Amino acid sequence: MVKEVGGIDVTGFFILGFPTETVDDVKKTLDFSRELPLQRATFHSFIPLPGTEVWREMEKSGELDRVDWERYFFWAGAYVPQGMTRKQLKSFHRRAFLQFYLRPRIILQNLKFLFRPRVAWYAMKYLWRRVR
Repeated sequence: MVKEVGGIDVTGFFILGFPTETVDDVKKTLDFSRELPLQRATFHSFIPLPGTEVWREMEKSGELDRVDWERYFFWAGAYVPQGMTRKQLKSFHRRAFLQFYLRPRIILQNLKFLFRPRVAWYAMKYLWRRVR
C-alpha cells in the first residue's frame, strides 16, 4: 500500500454518470469508494471530451444529443445516462460526498491533516491573505 510504504495520502477520483451506467452501477461505485483505504475522494460527472473514443461512440449512437452544453463542466451533470434523471445524478453526488466524508475515520484523518504544523501554517497564511 502506498500510504504504508511512503506515508503518502491517497485520493480517489470517481466519475459518475458514464454512458451505459445504471443506478445500480453508481451505487456500487459509491460503496467501492468507501471500501478503499483513501484519505480523500472526489466525485465528478462524466462529460464527453471531443476526440475521445467515448465521444465517437456517443456521436454514432446519438447520445451526444443528450448532452446539455450549458452545463458542460464536471459537477453540473452535462450528460445523464439513459435510465437516470439529472436530479438522481445530483443526488448521487451529494450522497457520495456525505457518505465518504462523514465517516469517523475520515473526519479524524482530515482533522489530523489540518492540524499538522506545516498545513496549519499554510492555512493561516491563506486565510490572512483573504482577510486583508
